[in-house]
Amino acid sequence: MNKFPLKDWLTISISLFALLISAINFIRDWKRVSVSITKQGILKRIETFDMVQAYPDQSPGLCIEFRFINSSKYSIGYFDLVFRDGYTNELLPAFLKHGIRPEIASQELLGITLDEQVKHLNPMNSNYGMIPANSYLLNETVVHPISDKIRVNIKFAKFSIIPNFRSKTTKFKKHKSVLIKLSSEEITSLQREIELMK
Repeated sequence: MNKFPLKDWLTISISLFALLISAINFIRDWKRVSVSITKQGILKRIETFDMVQAYPDQSPGLCIEFRFINSSKYSIGYFDLVFRDGYTNELLPAFLKHGIRPEIASQELLGITLDEQVKHLNPMNSNYGMIPANSYLLNETVVHPISDKIRVNIKFAKFSIIPNFRSKTTKFKKHKSVLIKLSSEEITSLQREIELMK
């Protein structure tokens, strides 16, 4: 029976140790980002602390919250954030900060609920942006639904081994899709507020 000499065992041990260190560094350097997307209730309007409306002809909509956690040492971008109707796939309008006047966008914004309560808003700047390294980011937007289902799609500038078959042009980018369902009470409240505005 052949036996490895001590020199060969030492070489194999060093090689295995180097492989282990490489694997640990690879895992540590892997880009990791997670996002939680949840509904936060209906808002009648968005305004500044001085009660100036963020934009004219506002209609009530559903506030949706995004909580991003980037636990890697790299900043990670997101893009193609879109809201679509859950039945027809029609693109839905949403409130983004870059779409309002600069003097309003630079101020703190408030969301007014159906019962006139005030909610501090952290509005999304755009449908694309950057999540800094080792950070937590909270953003919100208001979407104007046409049915009781909203499909939220977002992509991240991050390589993924599993192809994204929902996307024709970015099959290897990390993708998240969430279906948000409104309750019958929320739909009724939205319709009532829209009728009152007419």
